Amino acid sequence: MRDMVERRDDMGNGKLRLVVDGDGDVSVALVLPGYGFLDVEFCVPGTGGGKSPRTHRALRALFDAMVADEKERPDA
Repeated sequence: MRDMVERRDDMGNGKLRLVVDGDGDVSVALVLPGYGFLDVEFCVPGTGGGKSPRTHRALRALFDAMVADEKERPDA
């Protein structure tokens, strides 16, 4: 499985980046030119973190959607 995907936003040069680490935790980053990036992490439920299981599942679904979008429109 891929471990990182990012998509450029529709209105500018910013990017949304999702990273799934080896444990399955998901990091979400906003990458903004000239500002760097900010990220947050949502852990796999049941491994000491995992306080937001629905959010974690939604982020995994978003990851899959972003991969599909990239295949369909890699230049976007």
